[in-house]
Amino acid sequence: MNLTINNKIQICIGVNFALLIIIASFVFNFADSGMLRIGYSDDLVVMGIVIDTWQKYLFLHVCIFFVEFWHSIIFEYANPIMYFNVFDADKKVITDFGKIELQVYAQSLWFLTTIKNGLMILVAITQIDITLCKALYSEIAIAIVIYNVLKNKKFVKNKGVDDDINLIDKV
Repeated sequence: MNLTINNKIQICIGVNFALLIIIASFVFNFADSGMLRIGYSDDLVVMGIVIDTWQKYLFLHVCIFFVEFWHSIIFEYANPIMYFNVFDADKKVITDFGKIELQVYAQSLWFLTTIKNGLMILVAITQIDITLCKALYSEIAIAIVIYNVLKNKKFVKNKGVDDDINLIDKV
């Protein structure tokens, strides 16, 4: 069976969606009922702060949006630059950074991201609505990044796998 790139991506998205459904069914069937609550309550405590009013709940979401949105913007722009300069085995000559400079930048980006992700896990595990909103806020930023990156590219839809080589030669 010879799958096109589009077929492979569609299968990956389908399997990923199926995994999400399986995980969601486990969560909704077996998770603590406190985690499945939505909105503010006297029992909602996020990093030691009781979120018991709609104002606190709204402020929590503004904070989560701010952190996730800007993290995603920064990470989606900076990570490919760092990752491909550090880990691309075919890239033998680095012209944009010195060796120590690249190491400091890459490790700083990844260390700060790891710490931020750890802290945001503490926030996200409190309730399902916070977890879902955290993901949504991040995806808004990622959609903006993808749009901005793709708008500078030229798209020529090929008719088949065999045309890929010919298309590359023409571009």
